[in-house]
Amino acid sequence: MNARKIGNGFFVVLIVAAVTFAFYAYRFQPQWLDFVFRPSALEQYERSLQPDEVAWARWQRDQELAMQHPIVLEDGVGIAFAKGPIPATVFQVPVKRGRRLELQLQEQDSLSTFLRIYRNGQWRSWTRDNTVYEHEPKRDDTLQIFVQSPLHHQSHHKIAMVSKPVYRFPVQGKDNRAIQSFWGARRGGGTRTHKGNDIFASKGTPLLAAVDGRITRVVDRGLGGKQVWLRDATRNQSLYYAHLNDWNVKKGQHVQAGDVVGYVGNTGNARTTPPHLHFGIYTSGGAIDPKWFIWKQDKDLDKIIQSTDSPTLLTTGSPSSSRSVSLGSEANLRSGPGTQYDVRVRVPASDTLQVHARLGSWYQVRYRDSVLGMMHKSVLRMVD
Repeated sequence: MNARKIGNGFFVVLIVAAVTFAFYAYRFQPQWLDFVFRPSALEQYERSLQPDEVAWARWQRDQELAMQHPIVLEDGVGIAFAKGPIPATVFQVPVKRGRRLELQLQEQDSLSTFLRIYRNGQWRSWTRDNTVYEHEPKRDDTLQIFVQSPLHHQSHHKIAMVSKPVYRFPVQGKDNRAIQSFWGARRGGGTRTHKGNDIFASKGTPLLAAVDGRITRVVDRGLGGKQVWLRDATRNQSLYYAHLNDWNVKKGQHVQAGDVVGYVGNTGNARTTPPHLHFGIYTSGGAIDPKWFIWKQDKDLDKIIQSTDSPTLLTTGSPSSSRSVSLGSEANLRSGPGTQYDVRVRVPASDTLQVHARLGSWYQVRYRDSVLGMMHKSVLRMVD
């Protein structure tokens, strides 16, 4: 009996000790619990920064400023940061349904820059296990990309992003130029609209499976004439090939992207038109615009990275990310690299800005430590 009491007492002491240890570690030595909570590299860095009140305040201020003033970019661009730490920046990139956005960060000296992607209502750290981040939205989306490097970090950084179609082009040997009738065009004397894209090619040109899938219908009827329906189970939608001259598949057959499913023709209600493929996509909610699923992009990440110049600005040498510039005349600070983007502030002539990065003829700058935006190089001049 006494032995049982002693055993129970020892067990209680162990429990109390474990709880005490966990509480102490959580409050004062959180790194002791990393094997449990597995914090990201960003979380670990921020934890190490917090004892330095000045550095921590600066870090948080940079993040707040970036969140308040995101930089709006289109895909197919590269941005080069001046040598030194990347100040907190949020990029907003529109991504169409049917596209796969590829993002790459190139660092000259290390892999210490932090990236976070805003998805499903929260920021998620990119672990950098892969050199390229990919994102395919289920609907038209705006991807938010947060980037920031450790304070006092010295390196050259480039970021490139490009979107690619999730499907391959369905007509062999053709590209975007062959699409001569798009979604929404008037048909039947204005009684209906076009529910697809017409891709013109010589009769008999091979038609290719745009994605791996299963052939669900092979028919000859109605407006579409000879048709093939290909099921994309991954995206829960069907691809519609119409006006074929002939088929090359059977119902129930499994095909891989690039397999020949048929040949260009002008059957159905296309008898009086030049040969072409009517290509459509149907979901449970009806037809959707197929353009962005097949629209080819002639750029790739490697080419963008190679063609992205460092922000040497208007003088020689290696400017740091805090290099100062002034204006030759009053100028607009915009939300993105182009005159089509919103004006955030009108900056007076001879005022001073801090340069962070370059995108072609546009520079990412900070004004009075309170506004981030883009400004054209033609209005900038170096401060001696």
